Amino acid sequence: MTYRTKPLEELVLATAISVCFAIVVLCSLGAFAVYYDGYSQAILISLALTGCIGAVGFLTLYLLVYVLIE
Repeated sequence: MTYRTKPLEELVLATAISVCFAIVVLCSLGAFAVYYDGYSQAILISLALTGCIGAVGFLTLYLLVYVLIE
């Protein structure tokens, strides 16, 4: 007997995974950017944008795959 998750649960799970991934990337690279203080602001801004784009892209890709499979 297999347990089939509801689409809403999978959406929440995908969102949580993408948010956690973005946070981990931002924290690790943000700490690295602070080490090079001269460029920290520009690097942190670009990393924030990259993290948001990555999270949205991951979520979009997941939803596309989910819709195509169904």
